[in-house]
Amino acid sequence: MEIRDYSFVPTHFVNVTREFSFKIEALECFKSQIRNFPDTRSTECVESLAKFRGATVGYERAEAFVTIRTIED
Repeated sequence: MEIRDYSFVPTHFVNVTREFSFKIEALECFKSQIRNFPDTRSTECVESLAKFRGATVGYERAEAFVTIRTIED
């Protein structure tokens, strides 16, 4: 059996500072999915992660992704 490393190592960051309040507002529409801190589904954790990702690349808040494939026209 092959052992794989499933570590999340972001290769692409998107500045979401301006839009972040909309993300929290949208999450709050799904109250059954929100948990209390320190659960990863808490709004506090979502905000903390956005700040951490942002600080990693010099933004106030960011979303991080792993680029698997890039398609250019």
